[in-house]
Amino acid sequence: MDINATASNRKVVGSLSADRRTATFKLSLDSPLPVNEWALLFGDMVHNLRSALDSLAWELAHMDGAAPDARVRKQIYFPLCTTQAVWEAKLAGPLATVPEQFRAGLYELQPLRHPDPRDAVVLALHEFDIVDKHKSCVYASTMTHNLGAMIIDLKDSAGNKINFDPRLLSLAGPGPFEDGQPLFSVSTERPIAFASSPMNVPVQLL
Repeated sequence: MDINATASNRKVVGSLSADRRTATFKLSLDSPLPVNEWALLFGDMVHNLRSALDSLAWELAHMDGAAPDARVRKQIYFPLCTTQAVWEAKLAGPLATVPEQFRAGLYELQPLRHPDPRDAVVLALHEFDIVDKHKSCVYASTMTHNLGAMIIDLKDSAGNKINFDPRLLSLAGPGPFEDGQPLFSVSTERPIAFASSPMNVPVQLL
């Protein structure tokens, strides 16, 4: 999750050093993020998408009144072929009635078309679905990332903008998206009095 993602209960809180020339910013959440609910929604999404692919294969195999051999009807589902030999076996068996004009589209989605079939998106989708249905729930977590995209404006007590060397912006690096998580710190030549951001992120100095 990006720090700039829309969320009503989050803000960035900065604490100042004694000389007010260094500000350390942390994430502040009024309540925990609903990661358990997100996990359930993700599991449903994965299963529905996998089921939609199987339904697509079934409809293509029965298009224009085609009647697949009864011996292979239970084997009609969206193929996930990691080798050319397996793909050709599918076309000769359960997918034999799929019209020629649709076979190329199915072929392009096969893991065997990927440089490393194990990294194919459709295969990951299938594996997520198997895990969520038959083995264990899919869990969700959140992380801070891309902190370099965070834009921060600093001003002194007179309201003048404080320019600072971006090289003095110290990023905390990826971490859990939770209350109190350090995000970054910045050092300036003049004391800091105000902080804000033009992004959709409330900023508060303590």
